[in-house]
Amino acid sequence: MNSDQRFRDLGDEDRKWLSDQRRTIEKLLAGNPDAQLKYQTSAGKLGTIRAVLEGCTFRSDQTFELQGLGIILGDALSAEMGLVWKMLEDQYGISPCLVAEGTSVVLYPQTMISKRIERGEAVDVFDLFNSVCDQIEDLKARGAEMTPNSSFQRTCRSNGGCIAWCTTSRSSGATDTQIR
Repeated sequence: MNSDQRFRDLGDEDRKWLSDQRRTIEKLLAGNPDAQLKYQTSAGKLGTIRAVLEGCTFRSDQTFELQGLGIILGDALSAEMGLVWKMLEDQYGISPCLVAEGTSVVLYPQTMISKRIERGEAVDVFDLFNSVCDQIEDLKARGAEMTPNSSFQRTCRSNGGCIAWCTTSRSSGATDTQIR
């Protein structure tokens, strides 16, 4: 883990902010009990995201709303992969992230959709979800373990439509992987 990064549990303000982003999307389900029921599952969350994207509900400059889709994507990833919401504090500010506890795997789902939409890319949320899940499983299988060290080299690679930041410790060779 980069020594300039500090992870902390969600506080009340963090939970409220994430809930506000979720509500931006959830209000679109108002008056549709069937959609609300389906939304309670990971597949239903992904279906909601797909419907919003296919319906062009938000413009590419509606970052808060698009990031709400990312938070919901994160909720589905958390439920299916056993990830935990945390807050990351670093030189760039504070960001919500998902952590695979006991590993160096960190995801930033909040911007996974918004950045792609802002770049004019089409987003298939099911492909994105499956690609991220595959990457997590692959990293866990390869032993992406936590190793404290302050000497890092940062590289970037593209993998299956997701951007993975791999920070490799020069002294131990351990990898800290952050999927964006």
